[in-house]
Amino acid sequence: MHSAFCIFNNILLQQEAIGLKVSIIGLGWLGQGLADELLAKGYEVAGTTRSTEKQKRLIQSGIDTYLFDLFESEPEKQLPLSLFKDAIVIVNIAPGRRDLSNQLATAKGDRAESFQSRMLSLIEYAIASKSLHLCFVSTTSVFGSQDGRLAEKSQLSPETASGRAHAFIEKQAISNHPNKTSVLRLAGLIGHDQDGALRHPVTSLSKRERIENGDQVVNLVHRDDVITALIRIISRAENKADDHDLDNTVFQLCSTEHPTREDYYTWAADTLNLPRPNFVKDDEAESAQITSQGKKSKTLGKIIDATFTLNCLGIDLRYPSPYDMLKK
Repeated sequence: MHSAFCIFNNILLQQEAIGLKVSIIGLGWLGQGLADELLAKGYEVAGTTRSTEKQKRLIQSGIDTYLFDLFESEPEKQLPLSLFKDAIVIVNIAPGRRDLSNQLATAKGDRAESFQSRMLSLIEYAIASKSLHLCFVSTTSVFGSQDGRLAEKSQLSPETASGRAHAFIEKQAISNHPNKTSVLRLAGLIGHDQDGALRHPVTSLSKRERIENGDQVVNLVHRDDVITALIRIISRAENKADDHDLDNTVFQLCSTEHPTREDYYTWAADTLNLPRPNFVKDDEAESAQITSQGKKSKTLGKIIDATFTLNCLGIDLRYPSPYDMLKK
């Protein structure tokens, strides 16, 4: 059910605000898509990229763009205060490598530790620069490999270096600045890029052999639905909706349907005329859990539940099922 606050807030969100500044730290695939939508709605948009060539293109498209590399030096040495002042800030920087724990110490130190500390420095710098609100884009890997339905307030149990770093950043950002920050956790992100190319796990899975956990479900979200959610969070911040509602500072987004990995990726491969991924049948002892009655029952793995987020932000997913996500 909606809280009275969410119902009132969703009425406010129907009114488009124009002219507000939004700074997107990380104008990658998701960030640039968000920037394009915001520009079309009349927002002033600024952001960052690591590429000089891309910086030129983004500036030409109307985005005030700065060069920024999280791992290069402290944020305040690279970014001006003006990027954050009186702006709603979206921090959307991935660690850059899937398994940070394998990136051993270099002259700049451990990459996972560096990502965590630099992100926290960036958040502190943005808040100190008098930003209006900051939304940290996180990941549902903060839940680890728990089984069952996981909502926004479910216990975190990260297992990877990236998951642990994101969980820590979430906690610090929210606890240090509860009235100034929000978090949006994303399930596996898919969709088409600006050139129409599909970004989807099946393109790599189709090349693999003996894939395990085929009976577990998929947790995916389309880029377009994430952009819709971020625009609603921006509207919440603009209407100062977060100031006295601390329970609503953490959101997460995922499709509402969860087919099994084997069923879905086999279908996706057939639809895209790719070789079928080769899923192995899990040994019963490994793919089953012992119930309190001593019987074995298969587990579906984790199911990311975004019901609260969808209700509170007042949005309907354009792609509620992963089977819809191959469409352009």
